[in-house]
Amino acid sequence: GLRVTPARMGVGTMSTTRALWRFDGGVSVSMECTTSGGCNGFNCLRYTYTYTDANGSDPMLVGRCRYENSSGDCSTSSGLYSSRLPPMGLAISSCPVSPPATGANTLFTTSGQFGSAGTFTGVNSGSVAYSATWDRPESYTLSAWIQTSGASSQTILSHENPLQPEQYWGFGLVDGSLRHFDSRDSAADPDVSLGSGLTDGAWHKVDVVRVNGSKRYFYIDGVQIGNTVATSTDSFAAHPISSAVFVGDSSAGGEAFVGDIDEIRVMDSALSADDLMLEYQGTFHKYSSDAGVSYTTTAASFVGGPPSNGTTATWTYTPAETGTSNSRWIFLAQSTQTSSAIKTPLLLTLDSSLPIAPTLSGAANGTNSIDWSWGLPSNFCPPPGSGSVYYELIDAVGGGVIGGSIVYPLLTTNETVSGSPNQLRSRHLRVTDVWGTSPLSNSATVYTEANPPSLFSVATVSTGGAAISWNANSNPSYTRYEATYSPDNFTATTSTRLALSDNFTQTTTNLTGLSPGTTYYVRIRAFNGRSSDFYGGTRSASFAGGSFVTAPSAPVLTGTPLSNSSVRWDWTPQTGASGYSLYDGPTGALMATGGLVTFTSATLSVNTRYDAQVEAFSTSATGARGSAFTYTLANPPLSPTVSQMYFSSGTLTWGANGNPTDTFYEVSVATGPTYGVVIATLSVAGTTITLSNLLPGTSYYARVRAYNGLQVPAPAASFVVFSATSTRSDPAITISSAPSSPYVSQNGLVGSWQFDEGGGLTSNDGSGNGNTAQFGCTAYSCASTPTFAAGPPGLGTSASFAGLSYGAVSLSSMPFAFTDDLSVEAWVYPQTASQQDQTGIIARGLQGGEDFALDVFSGRLRFLATPGYAALADALLSAGTWIHAVGVYDSAAATAKLYLNGVVAAPVATGVPARTNSTNRTPSIGNRQDASGNYIFPFYGRIDAVRVLHRALTDSEVLADYQGSFVSTVTPPSPNSGVLVGLPPNAFSAPAQIYVSADPVGHPIRILPATLAAGLASTPAGLTLAPGSIVEIVPIVGGLPFTASLGSSATVSIPYADADADNLIDGVLPPLSASALSMYALNTTVNRWEALPTAVDAAQRRAVGLTPHFSVFALFAPSTVGTNLSGVRVYPVPWKPGSGGRFDAVALNFDHLPSSGRIRILTMAGEHVVDLRYDGASAGAATWNGRTQHGRLAASGVYYAKIESDAGGSVIVKFAVEK
Repeated sequence: GLRVTPARMGVGTMSTTRALWRFDGGVSVSMECTTSGGCNGFNCLRYTYTYTDANGSDPMLVGRCRYENSSGDCSTSSGLYSSRLPPMGLAISSCPVSPPATGANTLFTTSGQFGSAGTFTGVNSGSVAYSATWDRPESYTLSAWIQTSGASSQTILSHENPLQPEQYWGFGLVDGSLRHFDSRDSAADPDVSLGSGLTDGAWHKVDVVRVNGSKRYFYIDGVQIGNTVATSTDSFAAHPISSAVFVGDSSAGGEAFVGDIDEIRVMDSALSADDLMLEYQGTFHKYSSDAGVSYTTTAASFVGGPPSNGTTATWTYTPAETGTSNSRWIFLAQSTQTSSAIKTPLLLTLDSSLPIAPTLSGAANGTNSIDWSWGLPSNFCPPPGSGSVYYELIDAVGGGVIGGSIVYPLLTTNETVSGSPNQLRSRHLRVTDVWGTSPLSNSATVYTEANPPSLFSVATVSTGGAAISWNANSNPSYTRYEATYSPDNFTATTSTRLALSDNFTQTTTNLTGLSPGTTYYVRIRAFNGRSSDFYGGTRSASFAGGSFVTAPSAPVLTGTPLSNSSVRWDWTPQTGASGYSLYDGPTGALMATGGLVTFTSATLSVNTRYDAQVEAFSTSATGARGSAFTYTLANPPLSPTVSQMYFSSGTLTWGANGNPTDTFYEVSVATGPTYGVVIATLSVAGTTITLSNLLPGTSYYARVRAYNGLQVPAPAASFVVFSATSTRSDPAITISSAPSSPYVSQNGLVGSWQFDEGGGLTSNDGSGNGNTAQFGCTAYSCASTPTFAAGPPGLGTSASFAGLSYGAVSLSSMPFAFTDDLSVEAWVYPQTASQQDQTGIIARGLQGGEDFALDVFSGRLRFLATPGYAALADALLSAGTWIHAVGVYDSAAATAKLYLNGVVAAPVATGVPARTNSTNRTPSIGNRQDASGNYIFPFYGRIDAVRVLHRALTDSEVLADYQGSFVSTVTPPSPNSGVLVGLPPNAFSAPAQIYVSADPVGHPIRILPATLAAGLASTPAGLTLAPGSIVEIVPIVGGLPFTASLGSSATVSIPYADADADNLIDGVLPPLSASALSMYALNTTVNRWEALPTAVDAAQRRAVGLTPHFSVFALFAPSTVGTNLSGVRVYPVPWKPGSGGRFDAVALNFDHLPSSGRIRILTMAGEHVVDLRYDGASAGAATWNGRTQHGRLAASGVYYAKIESDAGGSVIVKFAVEK
């Protein structure tokens, strides 16, 4: 029989095949008693596992187990099993607890390439006893099937004698390469590895063939992968190895196989490449194009089932080249029992003269039919020379035969085209005669005809156009259409909307530029073919058509939300419309129809978009639709919750209350419960938000409301308020209140005038009430109006009054119409102490009926809360001095107090009744009215910082107002108490809190860590940062960081470390001079440190900088003090005092000096001229004025300066003096 699949190795005869182990047989177990010599002093039992292949190959020892006892007698079981030894070999993985049964015991269970296989774990192997026939002849073949993933060296089979290491042979793997070793090839290379890929875990057949005196050939899966030299040598029989043959390892160990081995074969002859290919492939053939001189091998297999003796099998072969009379084939198949092959040579002679196909043409014959025709071929053999001649129509795309053979002499055929009309068909023609089949003719291409369109319809009609459509009537999507229209049914006028050249393939188009209320007629035709090629273009004979009338214009539609469940639709009326139809946008459902122009939709969903369309219709047509959408209102949120409050952040959460997930919410954050100043308004897409950039230790208030999709709140006043909460306090960040000042608005303030304009005839009201003060005259005979002059230090300019009648600053009466608590304050500068009685500072009402007055009486300041009740100062006026005067009326206590410079300065008026309210009386400053309303009590001097409050100030508040009129020093609490902030009165216009951090790197207030890091990475050029001098100051006004410039510059005082008062900053090397410190502010916008005017207070060890705004501040100084004498400089050299040139200087300069030391100046002769001392106060520099120690001017000449450092060391420099 023949094998036609991958074959097992043939056995041949045992004279040719030395051994073939297939691991399909059983393993037998035998037992013997072993004397105490090998059993630790006792007799023992040894069980041996032996594998014998059915083909008669040598038995293979595959395992051995030993069991000891203590009796010294193999026949007794006393103490048996006490010392089992591990197995040796591949039959078992470990010795059983009890001795095994003897006899047949099949243990090979691993599935092999054929049947079972031997599994090798790297610690087991098989061995075969030596016999002389194992000494390899000069030529031989080694084969095996293997499956492994192991790396490094792995032995499949080896024969070597450890006592004769120069004699060996065998084969195996090295890192996936096929290896062969034979000591007889030492003249070339006895150990060679070729190929790769054998460790991929798949089964592979490996063969090594040694041909004596020629080559050693290496094969993987039947294919030769390479060869190397084989030395001409003798048989090992002449010098026997005399040692066992090992399977799965070498005799010396260390090259164990890890994986499965099947079908190991050793042959005493060299198999050919055909033999080995047949074993792996089963069958193959060889082809020759040179009459059998040489053959190429192509792997293939028979078809039609396995052949057997006495039968044939058909195999179709397409040669790689045109057959000639030189072509030869040899087909080979392997015997099922041997390694021999059956070879059958075949000779074939071919005649290559072929017919030539005629030219093909085609024509459409309807929507599903094409007629094809051709002439006689120019080269063919017709009958009777040919048994038959036939034509075949070939699909030019798919290559298949269309409609079967067309037998000569027919020269035409009809093809029925299935499917839709307007189909492209491209065909070739070929002819077959006795010589064979011709090449294909050139293709002929034809489209079937297109169907006429059908079902013309008008989708929408507008006042100036219409959307028309038609049915393709089974035409494919690439079919092109023609559209024409006419207002007179094509009798005189025709317009073409779509032509063949437009390549229009859709079934809908728009007609535009039409006239309203006009009837139009339309015709639609189809063309066969498509725009991407030049075939087709025939127009259909019939058409689809119809007519329509243009419609009224579209109304303008608007939607308005009414509640969370209803909206109202309104639309504009249209001329000529008999009614309107309102539709739901998404569904197209009719909501209302008739003559109304409004409609309300109810029972809708919360915060949901609703779309609508409205159309006007007349008796003949319907107009285009106007569209609009709106949203219902959203529900107010529920369950506001505050959580996770940290130093600068916190989380707000609320319930959606049925609002859809895409609802937006507005969150307002403020520092007061009235939300007078909202510090942040945030839009949130969910139901939670984490607030950031908050201030530590600060109370916050938040509220939330929902917006619908049109950003309409639901409803406008539907805020839900969160519980008040506070951020955590940062111990490193301190908070101090800025002192009160005339510029800061207070609770109850109804008027405030600072007179800082410096010119003009008005002064602004700082209370926010818009009560602008007017400078002017109250009578025609007025000789002088008030002007501006210098005010108290730190308070800008003031109003100056000449003491002449009718000159005054007048105010509106509106904010002062109250009769209860009142406080009036002003800074007053009398130009003279001799002021007339009732001279007005600020007053409202006629003499004797005043609502209130702060005036002069009997040479003293007086506060008149109401007529007859006054507080008169104890002290007389002092000319040329600024006085802070405050009058306070407390309605609950019925008292009137007068304060001067922050303290009560007059007896308290008690039992004071409620004040009066003089309707429409205008308050005035710098003058007041007599009983007749004339302004005849003018003040001579200056008035500044006038304020009126609708409440009674306390003693402490009055004192704070007085003190706040000067530059105030804010001293933060610990740990920032070392930082001092000097605030001018006009620094802020509202109450402020001063946040300070002396460690903004670790505890920033507002600056981002990355921003500060960038600033510290770009310090001023040539300057060094003083340690511990970085300070962040953030003022908060109205709950927000105050980032504008201050009204006047403030001072920042930062301490520096100089414990020994040596003018050197402690802990800095190279030293920094304290007197050279400068304060810088970080401009975060451009990442630049900007220098501030700086003064160094050496006594207090502070640097004070003047700043127009607050930021991050730091102290920097140049490194002018040297660490040693190596960098000392002397200049100018030569020194030419009084020369007026580049070498002229007031003195000779020494710089880059160390901390302290002495400079001794000597003449060239070594005479002592003068000694100069320098220390930390010198900041690394010293000068010589050119005089000797006796005060005389030194003469011109060359001098030496010996410069010594108190820390040790000296240097001598040379210079010249020229006069």
